[in-house]
Amino acid sequence: MEAQSEDRQVEPDVVASVTHNPYSGKHGIEHATPQEFFDRINRVWRFTLDVCATRDNHKVNRFFCPPEAHTGTPGVNTPGYFDSFCGSAGIDGLSQDWHEDVCWMNPPFARGKLVKWVQKAVTESRRGAVVIALLPAGIDTVWFHTLVAPNARVINVDGRIKFVGSTSGAKTPNIIAEFLPPEYGSAKAQIK
Repeated sequence: MEAQSEDRQVEPDVVASVTHNPYSGKHGIEHATPQEFFDRINRVWRFTLDVCATRDNHKVNRFFCPPEAHTGTPGVNTPGYFDSFCGSAGIDGLSQDWHEDVCWMNPPFARGKLVKWVQKAVTESRRGAVVIALLPAGIDTVWFHTLVAPNARVINVDGRIKFVGSTSGAKTPNIIAEFLPPEYGSAKAQIK
């Protein structure tokens, strides 16, 4: 797949036109990425920022945690770090610049949330960020064909991921989408 031109814009109405996400659970429950799965990808990319995390499930020491995900116990996993980085109100990754980072993104798959995060990944990759996203394999959806297919390199994930906090494997297949700056190459072949 060829790199996309930086001047190509994501149509703003794409977000508004996607109203059904078949991958969200009844209650929009969000689960963390399994550490072993993340570690395999991190060996390739050496992430500098987790753009969509909570204080309890972040995978990178620098992370954004929106106010609505501001749950759990302060200092879990990195004592004292969370409150000094995110503060008591959190930091919404959708409103921050990512362009100087190598970003990990496991966004909420719930209706109305996923598309906003994928659109942000497209925008930030055009500004210079490397964004590696764990997404549902929604190849039959509008958001996949308008945002992922034309803007990312896609790696199919073998088997079903058992997310942290889940009692079984994912109900649907997943993909890794590499949203890369136009001049960047892919590391697909290196992830084993």
